Amino acid sequence: MIMIRWHVRFTPAELPSPTKPLPFVADLPDDWEGWLHRADMVPRTPFLLSPVYEYDVVLNEFFQSVEMMGSAWNTQVGYARDLAAFLTFLWSAREGRSWRDAIEADHRAYLYWRRRDPAGPRVSGAAWDREVAAVNRFYWWALRRRYVQVSPIPQVTRRSASLESGWAHRGTLDEQRPATYSHDAARERVEWLPPSSYRRWRDVGVRGFTAEGLPDGRFRGRWAARNVTFCDLMVRTGLRLSEQAALTRLDVPQDRGTGGYQRFWLPASIAKGGSARWVYVSASVIADLAAYSAIDRAEVIEDAQPRYRRMRRPRVVEDPTRPVATVVTAAGVRRRIKVAQLDARERRSLLLEGKAGPEPALFWLGEHGWPLSVHRWRRCSPRPTSVARKLAWT
Repeated sequence: MIMIRWHVRFTPAELPSPTKPLPFVADLPDDWEGWLHRADMVPRTPFLLSPVYEYDVVLNEFFQSVEMMGSAWNTQVGYARDLAAFLTFLWSAREGRSWRDAIEADHRAYLYWRRRDPAGPRVSGAAWDREVAAVNRFYWWALRRRYVQVSPIPQVTRRSASLESGWAHRGTLDEQRPATYSHDAARERVEWLPPSSYRRWRDVGVRGFTAEGLPDGRFRGRWAARNVTFCDLMVRTGLRLSEQAALTRLDVPQDRGTGGYQRFWLPASIAKGGSARWVYVSASVIADLAAYSAIDRAEVIEDAQPRYRRMRRPRVVEDPTRPVATVVTAAGVRRRIKVAQLDARERRSLLLEGKAGPEPALFWLGEHGWPLSVHRWRRCSPRPTSVARKLAWT
C-alpha cells in the first residue's frame, strides 16, 4: 500500500530573510516574534499539514490546547507523529476520509494493518499502545470540544479496584480506556550489570580494546576518550542520555584539586519529567571531564571559532560567573534569561564568551565543534549484540 502522508511541521521561532523574496512574503508579519506573542503561539509547537498541504485550523488547535502545551516537547512531537500516521491511513487506505468522519471500522482496519497484515509494519505491542494513546487523547479532546460526535476508538471500563488496594488506586474506578490496547506489550525488565561487566563492555565497544585489555588494531572508532568519559559519567551518576547531552560547561564540575565527590544541580528545564536534583560526580570521572575539556574540546573549539562568530542571533553568556544569557531579537531588543531556564534545544544555540572568543556552552561537542544531539549519541553507542559478538570472537 502506497502511503500519501500527512506532514508534521513546527512553528518557527523566527523567519528567514531571503535576499530575493517571493511576492507573498510581503504579506507576512514584519515582527514575527511579536505576532507569535499576540497570537498566543509558542515557538516549536508542532502542527500538521494534509498531503495536499492544507492547514486544518480546528485539527491543529489540539496542539495549542492546555492538554498538549503542558506536556514535554518530546511528548508533543510523538503525539503529532502518531496522529499523523493515523490520518495518513485514513487518507490513503480509507478513501480520503476526514478525521471528523472516522468510525470504529477505520480504527479496526488500522489495527489490522499496523499489527497483523503481512504487508504492514507489524509494530510491537508497546509501539501500538503508544499510538493508540495519542490518537485516543486527540479524540477525547475533540469530543469535549464537540468537534466530533463519537470517537473511532472503542472504550472499555477498567476493572474496579478493591478496597484493599488503598487510596492510590481510588482514582481508577470506572475509568475508560481504549479497548484495542495490546496484551503483549513487554513489561519493563530491570537487569543489573556488575561493574566489571560494564567496564568490559565500555573498553571493547567504546574504547576499542580487545577482550584481553589491549588496543585492537581493527578498531576504527573516533573520539574514544570523549565517548568513554560520556559513558562513565552517565553510568556513575544515573543521568539520562537526554539530560547529559544538555549539560553546559557551567554545569559540569572540572576542579580536580578538590578531591572526593562534587555535585552540581540539574535544573528542571532539562531534567526528564522536570525532576530537578543534585548530581554527584566522583573524583576519577571529574579528572576525565577536565582532561576532555582541556584537550579534545579545546581543540575543536579553536578550529571552529570563525563559524561561531557567524551564528545568527545566538544566546550569549557574557560573564561565565553569572549564568545569564542575552539574546538580541529581530526587532533589536535585548532580552535576558537565566541559563537554568533554557531547555535542551535552546541550549544548542547558547554561546559563552571565552578567552579566545565565543564557544558553545554545551559541554559535549562533535569533531566540527558543534553540540552533539541525542540522536547522534545513540548512533555513537555500540550495539550490545555487536559487542557480544566481538567478545565471542576474541
